[in-house]
Amino acid sequence: SPKIDDQGYVSTNHLESIANKEFYHKYVENYMQQHLNSVPSRFEIYSISIDLIKEKFWFGHSANKFSFNLLNSDINATINNPIVTAGNAESNFIQIFIEHGFIGFLIKLLFFYFLIKFCNQRKDILGVAIIIMIIIFSLFVTLSFYIFYWIILSIIFSRIVKFKDKKIST
Repeated sequence: SPKIDDQGYVSTNHLESIANKEFYHKYVENYMQQHLNSVPSRFEIYSISIDLIKEKFWFGHSANKFSFNLLNSDINATINNPIVTAGNAESNFIQIFIEHGFIGFLIKLLFFYFLIKFCNQRKDILGVAIIIMIIIFSLFVTLSFYIFYWIILSIIFSRIVKFKDKKIST
């Protein structure tokens, strides 16, 4: 019957215990350290992003014309047979900068600036809070790929128009 050694590994004999420890360290522990924490992957993505931004600073690479090739965290991947997946910039602002360059990035910043400005002028605190929330999330996630992002922006825009109509009529 299997026994648990003093370090918590299951083994039926000494050789099997050594093999389990080697397997655990080589695959499981490294996998958990490298891939369950997204920081190393994000640093790799941000490093590649800087190079892509430098290549086409003003007008970008065009929408959906690039992706990042990253090693997959699949435990079945090996050195000789890596599993590569395509990913995005993991930041809405970086994604916009890569795809549309400085010009597109500036337009996006101005868009958010004017949304906040109009909501603030109309004393729409909820609108300002939602826009700030979207901006903060956009730093760490590519939100524009999700439908809720566009729905929320549409609601904010409609609230601005609604408040504008109220101000004119009073």
